[in-house]
Amino acid sequence: MDKVSEAFAQCWQAAGLHLQEQGQGSLKWLRAHLNPPFLEHLSFRIGNQLFFVRIEDTHEQVVGPASLEGLLAIADGCQGHACVMPMMKHGNEWRSAVPGWGLLDAKTEKIINPVALVTNEKIEMTDWELQDFAVQVVRDELEKGGKKLMSWQGNPAVDPSLWFVGDNGPEWVVVRAARWPERDVAIPSNIRQIALDCATTGKTGHFAVVRAANSNDPFDPQAKESGNYIPLVRGEGLNVGYKGLQPLPVFDTAPIQVPADIGRQLATELIGWFEKLLETQTVLPKVFTGVNVQGRQFIVMMGDLGLENREHLDFMRYVLHKEQAVAFAYKMRNAVEVCTEPQIIQEQHTFFSGQVGKYIAVDITSQAPDSWSDGIKIIRRSSSEEPEIFFQDLLTNPYVPSELDQKYKALWLDIRDKVQWRDRQWRPTEEKRPIDFAQEVLANILPFPFQDQHLHSRELGERLELQDSASAAKFQVVCMCFTLFLIKRSLREALAMKFGAAFTDVLDFNRTALAADDLADSMIAQQLKRASFPDYFNLEYFERWNRRYHEAARDSATKNLRQPTLNTALLQATFSYESEDAVDATDALMLVEFSRIYDAYVQELRNILGDQCLH
Repeated sequence: MDKVSEAFAQCWQAAGLHLQEQGQGSLKWLRAHLNPPFLEHLSFRIGNQLFFVRIEDTHEQVVGPASLEGLLAIADGCQGHACVMPMMKHGNEWRSAVPGWGLLDAKTEKIINPVALVTNEKIEMTDWELQDFAVQVVRDELEKGGKKLMSWQGNPAVDPSLWFVGDNGPEWVVVRAARWPERDVAIPSNIRQIALDCATTGKTGHFAVVRAANSNDPFDPQAKESGNYIPLVRGEGLNVGYKGLQPLPVFDTAPIQVPADIGRQLATELIGWFEKLLETQTVLPKVFTGVNVQGRQFIVMMGDLGLENREHLDFMRYVLHKEQAVAFAYKMRNAVEVCTEPQIIQEQHTFFSGQVGKYIAVDITSQAPDSWSDGIKIIRRSSSEEPEIFFQDLLTNPYVPSELDQKYKALWLDIRDKVQWRDRQWRPTEEKRPIDFAQEVLANILPFPFQDQHLHSRELGERLELQDSASAAKFQVVCMCFTLFLIKRSLREALAMKFGAAFTDVLDFNRTALAADDLADSMIAQQLKRASFPDYFNLEYFERWNRRYHEAARDSATKNLRQPTLNTALLQATFSYESEDAVDATDALMLVEFSRIYDAYVQELRNILGDQCLH
């Protein structure tokens, strides 16, 4: 915290007395103390004008706290006048170095006469003024209650608002002002982060709401809807409501481990949200989400912001930097020409996500050629350690401000507490139960085979030289079975690797593995109900072949999982029974495609669950 020297305190006191004499009783002091933190050294109101003063020694021997930038910031925030007051020492006495009030405009260095700037205009109180007033109300109540104040500040963008000495040490308060007709203010969505930032000084926190209305207001109960209220005017009386401090919980300060696949989780959730909205015949608009290291996630509808499309990426970069985000995801719509003669335009949606060391892009389109009635299909999925294109390059470090950062700052300050926030409830790995881990993994990766166009695309059929739809459908079923087998097997291996020491014995592990299998099967059953597959492809069919894949892997003479899996896939593809036809393609062609799909899924699963999986 800033401390002032005895020499500066004497200079400051002389400056205040000089201004008091010049005002002849017209000054209303806003700041007339030397308690940190500092933006200005003195501030006062005359009529409808605010003045913020920085005191400077003309000989530069005595230096006060804070900076000129801080002075300009508070003056701009309050729509007031930033002033510099040069002081000069004569013997043991400090005097103003400028005639009259002794004030210079901080920007133009011209002499200021505060009285001459006063007008009859009714100026509405700024958010910064109201916040400063609210802090003063809380501060006065604490002092009346015998509490010793440590520091306070009125910047609405900075938390906490004040510190005081509690019964067991320093305690902090987050203050918010409710401007009538608003009756209340929610606790900030980042309260946990505020608490963690304060924890080294004091863990006990409070929340305080100060309600303010113009003293001449009619107090119409429907004022918010009707607009029948009087604004808060600078210099006019206020009716104030304050009910005291609201205790906040003490947050756990243990370090939280960020999930290694949080970027993938965010992308998967957006795709799931997209699919859910399709059930109501609604297409998800452009949406942006990010999450910080504490697990606090925000969700922003980009179309509601009033920004031009070219400003979206820079705005997202600013917000991710401001919120210290560790991962992001967003969705954008594209119109892609897929055929020139005749011209066919296909609606596609791209989902980008990223975290340091892992960037993902997923392109989807509709199953049906002219509507979303049959659901989605994935036409491309890529993963890389670095951003492949500028659309993914949002976590730049160090952050490079854009020309419009001030615009983005004002916009985010306005909407931050209005956008959707959620707590992902991250926990340290040692506190996470194995079944919780299994559920997270399955929720994020199990739906992909059902959406993967590469398992049933026209190009795949052409490479296999398939002549009928039944063969194409059967080949897709086989691919679904062995990719789902790989997902379930890799999860079982990951449980053993990550939580091996947590299991009391083999039976304990098997119980968890079986519970994870049950979770997977229930999710598969749900996916099968939502997709169009041959009648024979149901959960019973999958479980039967899933056992065959596991048996082949266990009984294989080789220690390599790849060969028995491909052999079983070929066996399944050539099997026929009643309505289930065999795939009408050569073994060689099928093995080439099975190998390609196997390698792609194994690599993705190793990226998510660890390189030790699926060997």
